Amino acid sequence: MAESPQFAELRTRYVQSLPDKHAALANAWRAFAAAPDEQTAIELQALAHRLAGSAPAYGYEAIGEAAHVVDALLNAWTKRPAPEREDAATLAKQIAAPTLALVESLAHAIETSPKTA
Repeated sequence: MAESPQFAELRTRYVQSLPDKHAALANAWRAFAAAPDEQTAIELQALAHRLAGSAPAYGYEAIGEAAHVVDALLNAWTKRPAPEREDAATLAKQIAAPTLALVESLAHAIETSPKTA
């Protein structure tokens, strides 16, 4: 089934937004890794959450899956009462691999997506 012209336009805009999404996520990860705290965890989680929801809708299932992993880990951490959770530095170590995989997944999508005007 062919996609509608409206959806094609939305997909084009999404593809064009990938470099900004990549930069925002990479910057949020660097900020969290350098100075892990609850606020930077929340900011990183918000970005991952949005990608987990939007990426699959535009055909980027791998990004969505990677983002879901990061989102779930950060969400579980932020929802626990502070006295019951590991410190943010420990969390940063735990989420480093999946977060870097998400950043790389976005970079790959940018490289391989059709170029738009």
